[in-house]
Amino acid sequence: MSSFLYANQFKYQKVDGTPPGEELKKTTYSMEELGQRLGLKEATAYELVAKGHFDVVDVLGKRRVTKESFERWYASQTDYRTVEDQELDADIMASTYGLPEMARMLGVHRQTIYYIVANEDFELIKVGRYKRATKESFEKWYQNQTRYQLAEDRQERS
Repeated sequence: MSSFLYANQFKYQKVDGTPPGEELKKTTYSMEELGQRLGLKEATAYELVAKGHFDVVDVLGKRRVTKESFERWYASQTDYRTVEDQELDADIMASTYGLPEMARMLGVHRQTIYYIVANEDFELIKVGRYKRATKESFEKWYQNQTRYQLAEDRQERS
């Protein structure tokens, strides 16, 4: 019984060096682990917990998220992606531009690019929490307008 209790806590460590909390690690994530799993800062993990997305276990004043509730939440939403899923998105990321990236390319304010995208014909793809425009739709739009110039085009003409 004492090994079960030891495996479900993190405060005390055995003299033989066996790490504590082995059972808790099988069924829960610390805030740091949750953040790492999603590629987020620990503070953002705390914000997600505060919004009530997960079942939480308190272990000596430290909050841990049950893996079961994480998996349930993850399957029910599309805004957050695990690090593994983000790696799978590499091809989509390579074939699209983020809206802030487009704003930098055109040398315009972020709000301006949101206005342009809302009022023009862009093919938008949502990747996690972010909208991205296909490079093809951006190039098509760019070739058919005269108001905005890419920073590299402005430098060539100077």
